[in-house]
Amino acid sequence: MGIFANIRDFLFSTDKRSQKQIEAYIASVGSKIQVKEYALQIAIDKISNALSLASFETYNESKPTRDTMWWRFNYEPNQNQTQNQFLHDVITQMIKNSDGALVVQTDSGEFVVAKNYTMKRFALKPNIYTNVVLPGEYNDKRTYNESEVLHFTINDAKIKAWLDALYDDYGDLIAGSIRNYNRGNALKLGLKIGTMFDQQFGNKETDNGENMADAILDEMYEKRFGAILSDKDSITPIEEGLDIYTISNTVGNTSSGGITTRDIAETIADVINYTADAFHIPRGIMKGDVADVEAVRDSFVNFGVRPFADVIETEINRKLYGQKRVAVGSKFKIQTNTIMIYDLVKFASSAEALFRIGVYNRDELRLKLGEEEINDETSKEYAVTKNYEFTTDLKGGEQDDTSGNDAGKQN
Repeated sequence: MGIFANIRDFLFSTDKRSQKQIEAYIASVGSKIQVKEYALQIAIDKISNALSLASFETYNESKPTRDTMWWRFNYEPNQNQTQNQFLHDVITQMIKNSDGALVVQTDSGEFVVAKNYTMKRFALKPNIYTNVVLPGEYNDKRTYNESEVLHFTINDAKIKAWLDALYDDYGDLIAGSIRNYNRGNALKLGLKIGTMFDQQFGNKETDNGENMADAILDEMYEKRFGAILSDKDSITPIEEGLDIYTISNTVGNTSSGGITTRDIAETIADVINYTADAFHIPRGIMKGDVADVEAVRDSFVNFGVRPFADVIETEINRKLYGQKRVAVGSKFKIQTNTIMIYDLVKFASSAEALFRIGVYNRDELRLKLGEEEINDETSKEYAVTKNYEFTTDLKGGEQDDTSGNDAGKQN
């Protein structure tokens, strides 16, 4: 059971809860939610930011085009969002929502990510989507079937359940560590009440009929101790017969097994590491600390980003293009290799090899580097060196003599 389900069961159970019980419970689960959101948000940001660097390409019968679909997915999915913002919402829903991300297309052709929705699954007919809530808390009254929406899901139901259990366990551990740290490092004060104070105020009453000694002590606990414990300079009056002293403790001493901020930070780091593993993000990239940048980045793109890109690409092709159009080369494609930042010196020899065997033309190579196309006739041409001519184009040095005479025979 997840954190939010536990909160719901606690707050709405038939047992009566006092305000103090509710506040104490909410405080106890607060650290769990914060750590979970922190770890998930890092993963979402890493994946969505990387995916926004990919090239979203559209093809018409195998020829690259820059049509309306290209514009929508590269720059402006809808009038209120950029591509980066749109992808961030999509990845957020794919990771946090167990049913995945739902994208609806408006009558004007814009794509909007639903904040919430109800899904009814079927085996032999299209799924139905109702109660769709769009940004701005707009309740869409329409009922959508499967073919009318883009539904992006990742196959990680077990991973999500495992993460929820992990967050619960580590949340308890972190909350306990913070409590122990605060308890061990907090200033402990004692109040010594002498007989003189009791003799002077014990038998007197305030105007409200309250015992004066009790009233003074209550006021001291509620107000004066706050001034004493404040990080600012203060002057606190003390009645005769009262003595404030510091209670010594060694809980915060690391030599006696006390909790330190480093212990808490390491526990939180464990949660971040496990979250990174769950979504195939290298731990170095997750924490922004990488040694072998190129190798780690390759792993991140291939195993952390491409699965999300493949889901988005497949769903768009099957819903917006269809089988017949994809079969003739009209399709949508996400090129994740543009996420990589190439070293020009290292790329030069590879680019030359790819050019001379006719894999890429000059414009295509420039796009790989993130440069603008030259866009003239020669930049679109494919070149092949003579060393790589087709065997059908090769001609021998001598031709067969069709008259029956031996070719090249001397008279």
